[in-house]
Amino acid sequence: MQSKNFFWWEAGAVMAVLESVRIDKWLWAARFFKTRALAQDAIELGRVRIRGERIKASREVRPGDLLEITRGADRFEVHVEALSQVRGPASQAQQLYRETEESRAARERAAALRRVAVEPAAAIPHGRPTGGCARFRTPSSAGGHEKPAEVRPRRVLSCRNSRGEG
Repeated sequence: MQSKNFFWWEAGAVMAVLESVRIDKWLWAARFFKTRALAQDAIELGRVRIRGERIKASREVRPGDLLEITRGADRFEVHVEALSQVRGPASQAQQLYRETEESRAARERAAALRRVAVEPAAAIPHGRPTGGCARFRTPSSAGGHEKPAEVRPRRVLSCRNSRGEG
């Protein structure tokens, strides 16, 4: 019976032997994405590039490659330092890559701006109104509490419940 520590040492030994690994497996092992499927989706959408070129999920990554990874509002530029096909602890995952200083500084500046200023588009309601808002759109759905025609809005952009949440 193998202990968990022995397994990770065994995985570390495998890291040194590998010459190349699929990019989606490496991104998952380096903990940039929670699942391989999310890594594959990001690659297909062009959010992961090698030396500025769009790639496919089956592309092999080698030590020394420069990756550009966009995840949400964050953009990483990392050099591949080591390879792994297994997802280990975060301390092991951080040894698989080295982030460039320019990338780290840009991410810290962007995070500071997000803390200071709220995105204006965040205040705009998204999606269709919920069923609770239907009473404002048609007189028959008001349940006997119809508003006069001159007061009732023609189109409701956002609805708020009794607590003011919407």
